[in-house]
Amino acid sequence: KETPVEAAAIKNTTATTGDSDGSTAVSHTTSPLLLLLLVVACAAAAAVVAA
Repeated sequence: KETPVEAAAIKNTTATTGDSDGSTAVSHTTSPLLLLLLVVACAAAAAVVAA
């Protein structure tokens, strides 16, 4: 459902941070931003499913 969107968001954030490891980059540097992106992605996916 929202997996591709989340994957794209995660790929985007790690690319911006420039860290080598995706998981640590996400958890350490961009927690608030990633959380916001995940919320938006889930909301968008829910809207698509509901529509």
